[in-house]
Amino acid sequence: MMFQNKEDIPHAVWGNPNPKKPNFVLSRYVDWTSWFAGEQQWGESSIRQGESSGTITHEISHNIFSVGDNNNNPYVTPYHRVGSGTWDMMDRGSFNGPGGPHNRWQVPAQYGASMGAEHTLRSKVGMGFVPNSSVLRVNRDGLAQSGLAVADVVARAVNAEPQPAGIRSGIQVFLDGAAPVDKEPACDVNTNPLCDGGGPSGLWTNYSLETVQRIGYGSFEPDNGVLIAKNKAWAAGATRGTEGSQCGYNCFTWVEDAHPADMNAVDYYKPDGTPIMRTVADYRQLNDALFHAGTGSGSQYEFGYWPRELLYEFLKDWKAYVIFLLIIHFYRLLLLRLQGEARLLAAPDTGTPVEAIEKPERFLVRKLGTEFLVSARDIEWLEAAENYVNLHVRGRAYPLRSTMAAIQDRLDPQQFVRVHRSYIVNLGFLEQIEPLETGDARLVLKGGARIPCSRRYRAALRGAT
Repeated sequence: MMFQNKEDIPHAVWGNPNPKKPNFVLSRYVDWTSWFAGEQQWGESSIRQGESSGTITHEISHNIFSVGDNNNNPYVTPYHRVGSGTWDMMDRGSFNGPGGPHNRWQVPAQYGASMGAEHTLRSKVGMGFVPNSSVLRVNRDGLAQSGLAVADVVARAVNAEPQPAGIRSGIQVFLDGAAPVDKEPACDVNTNPLCDGGGPSGLWTNYSLETVQRIGYGSFEPDNGVLIAKNKAWAAGATRGTEGSQCGYNCFTWVEDAHPADMNAVDYYKPDGTPIMRTVADYRQLNDALFHAGTGSGSQYEFGYWPRELLYEFLKDWKAYVIFLLIIHFYRLLLLRLQGEARLLAAPDTGTPVEAIEKPERFLVRKLGTEFLVSARDIEWLEAAENYVNLHVRGRAYPLRSTMAAIQDRLDPQQFVRVHRSYIVNLGFLEQIEPLETGDARLVLKGGARIPCSRRYRAALRGAT
């Protein structure tokens, strides 16, 4: 990154103290690096690793649990996609952080290795950190018979802790049935960089699901979401690094990438300004591997055969619409029964009505199966409410199915005055008129109610009062 060619490395600072030796050294991952960088870069007791909690945990896992590496070399051809990348302590999660691989050896490790990622669910179960009882363990054939399985899964940053009842540390789906259990078509890791080496000759036995939240040891991980991975069985007591190299390197976990397309991002620039792109094998290609759901998640819905799916969507929406209307209808009926509904008195079947039907003096109110009369003189004010007019009487409101114009025509104009498009007041209950700067007014009734009066109706109010 700093030097265009190995011959450009200066002897001062960057070169070998022995002037007879070259100023470059061979590197583990790339062809060469400066002698100064190379002599500090590797070794299990180096001070660089002492500053890296992720690297220390990675090496301890090798030595205590005999688990191998799950990482590739992203700089050599043929390229092989990384196994679990930044999501796994045994892969590049050992130097997790925003700085990427080129900052992993800096001291202090602020950008590359200040806090490594967790082990994956497969490794935590194998190492004994997560008991099987905390994991929802199902098999493929069982799922085919039972259908959908649902579980609450805690963030993996805390999934090794004792979990409350009903909470799972993760989910494992075991591939059972007739061999080969891995039904994925075979692929060639030497020609397809995204090949996981699965199929009939593969050793994948299960899938795992865990949730990632950027808390605790997940703080430096690049995303939140659902991590789905294909795994090999944990072989207790096996020799380190014998999990199998079907991926083109030793591997035991293969994270399913939600966005497998090349990220097409620059890795670094050469001294002459030439951009060097990240390879398809770069572990950061998995930075967007997590699965998401919900609005704005980037997830795509496969609609399927459109005539069938269109009918399904129509029936689903139609049923929901009908149910919604029925709920509203019955709610209104219940509300009317509890609140009471006012009606105009109808003309008798025979004989002369006792009062004028056009100008009623009383209204019939039905409430919870009981009928009683309300005098028009007791109505303090009327208020429009969609297809109803609420009659306010002694602190209660009785809805009358009518319009404001229709009911206004049937009330005594000497007693009731329209003061707003939505309000009529009984002058017998009007106590105070408060003018407003806008030209409107506020009416205060004897019961304390405050009614708006628009400027359009103020003249009529003055004439009536």
